Amino acid sequence: MNYSKDIFSLGAILIILLIRVWFFINCSILPIYITLPFLLFLNMIAVSIKHNHIHISVFRMKITNIIFDQILNLLTGTSTSSVKIIHVINHHSHNNNELDWGQTSQSGKGRLLYSFIAYTIFTPFAFFFFFSDWVRKHVNHPLVRYMRLEMYIILSIYIILCFTDPIACILTVILPFIMLQAVLTSFNFLQHFECETGNEMNSSRNITGSLFNLLYFNVGYHTVHHLYPKLHWSKFPEVFDKIRNEIKKELNHQGFWSALRYVVFSKSRLN
Repeated sequence: MNYSKDIFSLGAILIILLIRVWFFINCSILPIYITLPFLLFLNMIAVSIKHNHIHISVFRMKITNIIFDQILNLLTGTSTSSVKIIHVINHHSHNNNELDWGQTSQSGKGRLLYSFIAYTIFTPFAFFFFFSDWVRKHVNHPLVRYMRLEMYIILSIYIILCFTDPIACILTVILPFIMLQAVLTSFNFLQHFECETGNEMNSSRNITGSLFNLLYFNVGYHTVHHLYPKLHWSKFPEVFDKIRNEIKKELNHQGFWSALRYVVFSKSRLN
């Protein structure tokens, strides 16, 4: 491994994989209102690890990273290569400006709840349109070639799961993945809406709560991540403490719900 702290990432992925297998086999035991939220929670942990992995590979050897890619793809429903195109190549190059496929600047400033819901629903279609166009223009790009391999593997496994148990596949694989995309889109809205485009110090919101960052491998320290995209996730808290006073106070939130309440529901922001 490149960093010893990633033993926690590997341990979490192993536990998530085992739990997901159990839910697939025993999908009829628990009611759907327990199964779906819990699997979404696990997916969020897995996608946080995947996010960190696409910036700094967990392993030193290429083959082990490729294997780990496929495990992460199985648990999150998307290929690592497509995430690199959307997140690393596009988002990190055009952080919330007019060229960012997921820019939040066009969302309305009144009735923010409606804007938030509309952004969550329609932005995945914008991602798909711009991503597809990018792929057509870069057919021979290494990431596009790798993406084809990844998609063959993902689809093959999902087809096998569907033939094995269609109901379990829908309840424990397909629906949680659809919900995950909605949550990721809404999270991007929270992280960047009404932040300063072109000013990396104030271009993102941060969730600084220790429990949130423990569960989601420090993805809450978003300003640090954009300033230093090649910095390992384990170092985010230390760097954030050094720059905290340079960031606008209203961009730092203790938890996810406080960020959601401030951005979407705060009365002072609706006036």
